[in-house]
Amino acid sequence: MGVSGNVIRCELKDEWQSYLIRFSIYFPFDEKKDDIFIEVDKLGAQPLKLERATGEYDWMGIKYGKKMRPWECIAKMANDVSGDEGMFSAEHDKHIQYNFIIKNKLTGKVVREREPRRCIELQQPHSYTG
Repeated sequence: MGVSGNVIRCELKDEWQSYLIRFSIYFPFDEKKDDIFIEVDKLGAQPLKLERATGEYDWMGIKYGKKMRPWECIAKMANDVSGDEGMFSAEHDKHIQYNFIIKNKLTGKVVREREPRRCIELQQPHSYTG
């Protein structure tokens, strides 16, 4: 981006046919010896590493009784099977399965959070109520 006189020049990189999901979890563990990851079925075999949030979230204080800095990551998902206005077509699989993993940095031992995996069902954007 550059400024020349009163004209501002910028480059816009718009990305179509995808959406972002922020995964957050609060889990008290030893950051010096463990890392936390998430496995998401729609993203293949490579787990995503979660990082500590930069700040505390007000909604966590309301839900859990105190503000916290959760572990989180943002996953980009393809939305290439959709109709107009980003609404999912009938053949689109609207389920995302995932689970969290703790991996020991020293031994490489992996502990999966749970089986069966957690599941998210995506809703049509126009009918989503939060």
